[in-house]
Amino acid sequence: MDLRTGESVQLTESSDIETTDNVVLTKNGKEVYFFDKEKNIRVVDMETFKERKIGQLPENAGRPLHNSSVSSDGLTLLTARPLEPEATYTYMSEWAQHHALVAIRTDNGQMRNAVEGQFPIGINEFNPTNDNLILWDIHGDWEVVHRPWVINTQDGKVRPVMLTIKGEGSGHQFWSWNGQMVYSVMNGGRYPQGLWVCDWPSGNNERCVAIGGTHAHAASSPQDDVFVQDEVFGKTDALFVSRKGSPQAQVLCQIEPWMELKQVDGKRVWSPTPYHPHARFTPSGTKVAFNAKSNNAGNIYLVEL
Repeated sequence: MDLRTGESVQLTESSDIETTDNVVLTKNGKEVYFFDKEKNIRVVDMETFKERKIGQLPENAGRPLHNSSVSSDGLTLLTARPLEPEATYTYMSEWAQHHALVAIRTDNGQMRNAVEGQFPIGINEFNPTNDNLILWDIHGDWEVVHRPWVINTQDGKVRPVMLTIKGEGSGHQFWSWNGQMVYSVMNGGRYPQGLWVCDWPSGNNERCVAIGGTHAHAASSPQDDVFVQDEVFGKTDALFVSRKGSPQAQVLCQIEPWMELKQVDGKRVWSPTPYHPHARFTPSGTKVAFNAKSNNAGNIYLVEL
């Protein structure tokens, strides 16, 4: 979609694309990487629509829990996958299943495990200014495990970001545009709850920049002075905005709620719908693009600040 005109163009004739959110656009906007249901890794040229196969995931690779990402130089694609079938364990953790953050060379399809363990891996993102740094998470329940981590692929060192205490949730983390800060939504521990940030690589100067988020997807402007969340204190009927120096949330625009009440084991619980917005600032920092439900369908919107 061209945000200037609203025109959408179909990029591929493939009808067997993995429908999880692991389709990824290169930084220069020239190529799109995706996976098909046969576990083939494919790329399509944005201008010529020419498509090619890069390689194929191992036969035992399962479906991803979350997104894929590509390095700034376009040479490495990341995808987080379970690498063995689910099993029933009698005395071990329910997470005792081999997972890996698989790094794939986009020129020849060679693969290696950048991170692996017996825990689910989900969100992953290259540092926008240093392709040797990868932000990733242990994709368990927020209050059960510390989620955000960074690995330096040059020396293999892994370290946590904004380490949480027992019962404190942290998730939906992302890099600042300049790669010098890490953001994460925090609740159940430090006060106030909401979008927090720390400096990188020191990990110091932790502070809250947007109050209210409990499990929100959030985004920062390129100047790191405006912040958007899609949920505040459990309210999911709007996008909320805050500004540097004033972390109180204000309504940016109304949307249809993306949380709904469901019956699970006889109990009423709140559950996210497929229309959880993923707001993103345009490079100018003056507009926000996001997805949301309207008229019983998913749509893409653009709102000016």
